[in-house]
Amino acid sequence: MGGPRTSWQEDEALENEKLIASSDFSGPTDKRRATDVAFAMLLVLAWGAMTVVGLAAMGIIDWDYIPTGNADYLTNGVDFEGNLCGVGEKADSPMLYPLTDTIGVCVDKCPTEFTPDICVDAGYDEVCSSYFPSKPVLHFCVVVDSSYPQDQEPQQSTMIQLVADLYTAWAYIGGFGFLVAGALGMMYLLLLQCESIVLL
Repeated sequence: MGGPRTSWQEDEALENEKLIASSDFSGPTDKRRATDVAFAMLLVLAWGAMTVVGLAAMGIIDWDYIPTGNADYLTNGVDFEGNLCGVGEKADSPMLYPLTDTIGVCVDKCPTEFTPDICVDAGYDEVCSSYFPSKPVLHFCVVVDSSYPQDQEPQQSTMIQLVADLYTAWAYIGGFGFLVAGALGMMYLLLLQCESIVLL
């Protein structure tokens, strides 16, 4: 029972042995210092400059060189005439519906049923399409069903049909594209830890 130690037992005993520092050891942080002070100063200056620009763009700071912006452009849609949905003349129409790939119209609420022959004057030509059932996402209408009634001619664009298909199949895309792929990836990583399989 009390025979000589094998090499792996000696290695394990050394790994579990408590380290005792010498009396003149002051720790690993004694000689540490900042190695890139110039970059740190430039980063602080960039933060300050961007903060000033942001405050000026919001109108909090009056600065002639930077006009006051409109944060609504970050969240609201813009129709084909350049009007901001939900603001100004379009205050009663906060939702943007994509009539075609490049033309959107401001509506008071997202349409929930098929409505044919919706035409707008785009300046260069009259553009006609249809309203399809959609759901509001933020300030945008996302088409959820791009199918046509049997007695209607197809007028909807390919891009809007693609968005509608993606919205309908999001659960399958997320499930197989992320969850299943992630689970298979984890299984592969676990199999790599098996030495016998790796040697094969």
